[in-house]
Amino acid sequence: AARHRSGQGQPRTTGGAGNCNRLCRGLGVDWLNVCLSRRLIDLGVPAYLLQSTLLGVMAQRLIRTICPHCKVQVDLDDATWENLVAPWKAPNPKGTTYVGKGCLECRMTGHMGRMGIYETMVLSPEVKRHITNTTDLETFREAAYKDGLKPLRINGAMKVAAGLTTVEEILKTAPPPGGDRRNIVR
Repeated sequence: AARHRSGQGQPRTTGGAGNCNRLCRGLGVDWLNVCLSRRLIDLGVPAYLLQSTLLGVMAQRLIRTICPHCKVQVDLDDATWENLVAPWKAPNPKGTTYVGKGCLECRMTGHMGRMGIYETMVLSPEVKRHITNTTDLETFREAAYKDGLKPLRINGAMKVAAGLTTVEEILKTAPPPGGDRRNIVR
């Protein structure tokens, strides 16, 4: 628990819940799993406190939007679309995907402005049940997906299908649903 002074000069102790919410906000689901199961519990925040006070966690990323002045329609091949939405299934949005070819308005980048993609996990009783001192990450992730969590990539794919951004931008910005599983040699 942190101690700080209130405006009255009286010491006030704040619980770990507010700190947990601030720490976890903005982290992707894989980082959330690590945060909940490892970091916060390892820092001494009891699992029961997380279960009783944490309401939800939101991750967000900024993506570049396609320039409306030089936007041209392109057909998206099935392999690229399936790579974007894997392991989920979604129909290829034929005829609604665009790229920016570059113009003076966007300084030949093909992009103008930014928008957010979001991933929100509301901690239902079923998901909270998995927050323990011995949390299994795969079980926690599966429970979150079953409870309706849509990852950043899927939210980004919806923006691609709406013609607001490109597949390349989402692949560059949003992590894969299971996290980066490359073996890192140390």
